[in-house]
Amino acid sequence: PSHPRIKEARANYEKAVQKHHSVYAMSRLAAIIDDDNETKIKHMKGAAYAGDPDALYLYAKSLQFGLYGVKPNIVKANDFLRSAVRQDHIPSMIQLASNYYGGYGVPKNFYRAFGLYKKASDLDDKDGQAFMGSLIMMGRGTTLPYTEGKNILEILYLRKDCPIAKGVYSAVCAGDKNSSLDTEQIKSLLIESAEGGYSAAY
Repeated sequence: PSHPRIKEARANYEKAVQKHHSVYAMSRLAAIIDDDNETKIKHMKGAAYAGDPDALYLYAKSLQFGLYGVKPNIVKANDFLRSAVRQDHIPSMIQLASNYYGGYGVPKNFYRAFGLYKKASDLDDKDGQAFMGSLIMMGRGTTLPYTEGKNILEILYLRKDCPIAKGVYSAVCAGDKNSSLDTEQIKSLLIESAEGGYSAAY
């Protein structure tokens, strides 16, 4: 939305917080405020402690990466992510899975990472499907056959609506001697997925 529309929305959300203590309005303010970190975090924490899943995710990310002046606390971040996951919040599933996969604030656990990616995948999340496919191909956290993971990634790649799938698929193909893609195609896919925001493709 345009800047005037954001100002109007912000004013309306602030009224809803003042008059009705609206948790949803606090969560929305946490998402749209970009000029006052103190106020942003105040609403974010308020909505998060009230159990709003979007706010739980935003506050968890702030704690994990030290955003908006928040002191980093990865253990606490994972606690907030778990609370959001219990409400089927997909971005929280993906982040918590990544933390289990990398061992960030928790013991490294491929099985838990796979379970969270699968949960997101079952909710029809394309990123969850892509990461689940990659773990299947690598044999991490699951005993499903390599070909099943490859099929998942190939389908996502052919649909061309998941930048992460492009990056994961190209990275997997780079290490697959039987890949149907040549070196230039793999390189092209990596560049395309990096431009689409998939940082690991760099």
